[in-house]
Order: sequence, then structure tokens, then C-alpha cells
Amino acid sequence: ASGKYLSVNENLKMFGTDRSGNLLSIAKEKNINSQFFVADSLKLPINTESFDSAISIAVIHHFSNELLRIQALKEMFRIVKKGGKILVYVWAMEQKDKKFTEQDNFVPWHWQNKYENETKVETLQNGPNIMEDKKIDCTVYQRYYHVFYKGELEDLINKTGDNVEIIKSYFDHANWCCVIKKK
Repeated sequence: ASGKYLSVNENLKMFGTDRSGNLLSIAKEKNINSQFFVADSLKLPINTESFDSAISIAVIHHFSNELLRIQALKEMFRIVKKGGKILVYVWAMEQKDKKFTEQDNFVPWHWQNKYENETKVETLQNGPNIMEDKKIDCTVYQRYYHVFYKGELEDLINKTGDNVEIIKSYFDHANWCCVIKKK
């Protein structure tokens, strides 16, 4: 949750969520007019039909199985009002810069140590698949990604059983994307 999309329009009231309080702190620094809270995408602490729209950029592909991905979509659909729109971006299998041989992967993710307190870094360094890169002052984690084939995101949306309609599907840089309308 870098929050980079939360400052695109000052006339809108924006909210951001993430499971990581540290990532939310970074987003808060960049978006002082938005509100943030720690939440689990699978069970959002938000009333049904509270928002006009929702975006999910680079989230759904981190869930390890189809049931969890469907639940995350259903939660987004639940919190959006009838007639509202949802934008979803997921990593594509068909990327130019990264070549994948399988759909389920662990990809190195660099977390700058300046955002981490000393106690937490020491604790995290003891975990599996975590190392520190002192040259660029970051901790490198192996993050799970499910990369999507063309049409897979649309199939997933249709499997939610929710009253939604895919308005537009497209490829953007290295992502499959859908604009969805709640009926």
C-alpha cells in the first residue's frame, strides 16, 4: 500500500488499507488528506455498500489459492454500492521484463530498512527466505505471486457469484486488469 493512487483527486475522500502497519505509515506520509487503517482483504471491517468505488492494485495475486482470491474479490464487491465500480490489477504471466515458467512463484521483494525499526529487522532476519542486502540497505523477502493468464481474472470474477458485470478487460504493462460494475 504505497498509496500512490490516493492523491489523484483532492475532491474525493479516499481510504487505504493494508495488513502492514509499516506500509500504511509510508502511504500516510505521502497522502496526508487520506485515511488509512490496518485490515485483512478477506474480511474488511467496512459496512456493506459503503463506498462508491474500490481499487485493488497488486493485491489479489498474493493470495495462495483460488478460494482466497475469490473471497478477496467478494469483499471488495460487498463494500461497493450498487452501480459502483471496482478496478482490479493482477500480475500477468505474459510479462516482457519477467519470465515465469509457472503460475505460482516467490519473487524477491526489497524492503528499505529506513522504514523498519531495529527490533523488527532483527526478528525478521531469523525467518526463512529472508536476507539483508547491506549494499543497498534493505531486507530482501521472498513474496508469493500467482501470475494470471489472459482470461483468468475474468473467470475468477465470474466465479464469485456476485451481481457484477465486467465492463472492460485489458493488459496494462505487466498486468491483467478489469473494470467491474456492481449491479
